[in-house]
Amino acid sequence: MEGTTKLKACLKGEGCIKGTYYTSEPLPDEMTGKARLLIDAEPNLTGQKFEGTGELTLSNGDEYPLYAKGKYNSNQNETQFQIKGVEESTKGIKIKLKIDEGSDAATFISGKALGQKLKFKQQ
Repeated sequence: MEGTTKLKACLKGEGCIKGTYYTSEPLPDEMTGKARLLIDAEPNLTGQKFEGTGELTLSNGDEYPLYAKGKYNSNQNETQFQIKGVEESTKGIKIKLKIDEGSDAATFISGKALGQKLKFKQQ
């Protein structure tokens, strides 16, 4: 895993210092860094809005249950989902996702999952 770590330390009467540091940690042996996001959402009667469940599965087999709601944009032929955790262990998971309905490919992902920021935008 690579990224930045933000640090803030304060001493009473002395003030605070802040810092941002580059961090690089090896993944545990049983992990590859890949994850799978599944969404099982049903459309409403108009077919424009979706609601259902999701699941985030890490490469080590850990599974995190999610709630998904979305809407279909016919002008751009894409579905936008907002996904979030449903139990205490998944409360920090919040993901926005856009899917191109013509290719079934994700074109945009943004959010946070298990303390990691997620960002992808198809070029």
